[in-house]
Amino acid sequence: MPSAFPPPPSPPPGRDPGPPLTDHEKHLLADLGCDLQANDPGLADELSGGPREWPAWLTFDRVVQVLAVLAVIVVLLPADWAALLLILALMIGLPLILLLVAERRARGPDG
Repeated sequence: MPSAFPPPPSPPPGRDPGPPLTDHEKHLLADLGCDLQANDPGLADELSGGPREWPAWLTFDRVVQVLAVLAVIVVLLPADWAALLLILALMIGLPLILLLVAERRARGPDG
């Protein structure tokens, strides 16, 4: 029975991958994958998928958190420091966010 899971990732460079799996071990892993798919398809799909995009609500939540922190900084710090920190945050933060969005779009929906 073919496995529903992708092949395991290759080990990091410079690290010994260890001995290859025996046929018996491969068969046991395939059986575990089939049992997981039969018993909990949702978990099997979650484990077999690659990296996922953040949900829209989580992205919005992060933006609200950043704005709340900036608001607290503006209220608590003297005006000169607050203005400097706000300008630096905008100069560094906005290009970084745009870069991350552009990279994510360039990778496509498969990640």
